[in-house]
Amino acid sequence: MTNDALQSRRPTGGAAVVSKPREPWHEAMAALGESLREGTPWCWQELRAVETVLDEVAEEFDSEDPLVPPVRNVLDKTRQDLVDLHSLLPHVDVEADLPEPDDERVEWLRQRWLRQDT
Repeated sequence: MTNDALQSRRPTGGAAVVSKPREPWHEAMAALGESLREGTPWCWQELRAVETVLDEVAEEFDSEDPLVPPVRNVLDKTRQDLVDLHSLLPHVDVEADLPEPDDERVEWLRQRWLRQDT
């Protein structure tokens, strides 16, 4: 057996298995990185837009949370999960900001949820 053939095999439980080329792994990691780079800021902006509108609703009701506790828990957990994800991105060589939503997105949610004409 040639040296190249030996290097393409590795033992697993006593049997030799031919390893797959590394290119698909690198392609998958690049795709994952791009998805995280684009998706994390988008999710954060959506979350922040929701929080902004909910804060406005709460102001109308003497700062009372408009969400029932189970829904508030999901929103808070989502926020924490995004913060945690963002803190891990540098470990996979991904840079992403957590930007605030643009005014148009917040206004769209206001219109959709509150049915306001502003």
